[in-house]
Amino acid sequence: MSRLLRHDEQPWPWRVADLVSVTATDLVGLALILSGYYVVAHTADPGRQLLGVNLSVGGLIIALVANAVWLLSGVREVGLLRRELLSRRPLLEGSSRRVDGEQRPAAALDHLVSAPTMTLYHRPSCPAVQGKHVIAEGLSSHHKRGRKECTLCLPHAQATTEAVPR
Repeated sequence: MSRLLRHDEQPWPWRVADLVSVTATDLVGLALILSGYYVVAHTADPGRQLLGVNLSVGGLIIALVANAVWLLSGVREVGLLRRELLSRRPLLEGSSRRVDGEQRPAAALDHLVSAPTMTLYHRPSCPAVQGKHVIAEGLSSHHKRGRKECTLCLPHAQATTEAVPR
C-alpha cells in the first residue's frame, strides 16, 4: 500500500485522530497542573500543599509522555515515507547513476528548481517539490546560494544520462 499523499490530502505525518488524542491528553495534563496550583495556592497546610505539588507533577508527566509519543509517531511515519520515496528512486523519470567520463551538458542543468528557503536544488519532477511554489534557476545560481544536490532525484545524474548518446 502506498503511503505517499496526494495533493488533496493532509501535509503532515499524523492522522487527525492522533492530533485529537494528544490535544485531549495535554488538556488533562493542564487541568491537573492548574488543579495542583489551586490547591497549593489556597492552603497553608503542608500535607495539602504536597498533594497539590503531586497533582501538578503528575499532570506535567502526562503531558510530556503524550507529546513524546506523538512526536515519535511522526518521526516513524516520516521515516516510512522517506524509505518509500527512496525505494522509488530508480523508477523516477530520467534518474540513473552518473556515467564516468561523460560531461554534463549545460542546458540540462539550467532548469533546476528550488524555493528561497530550501537548502537543496531539485529536478522539476522530483517528488520532494511537487505541489510547492518553486523557481527554476541554473546550477551556478544554486551553488551561489549554497544549495546542494537533492539525494532523491539526483539532478546531476539526469544531466549525465541526457549527455550519453542512446
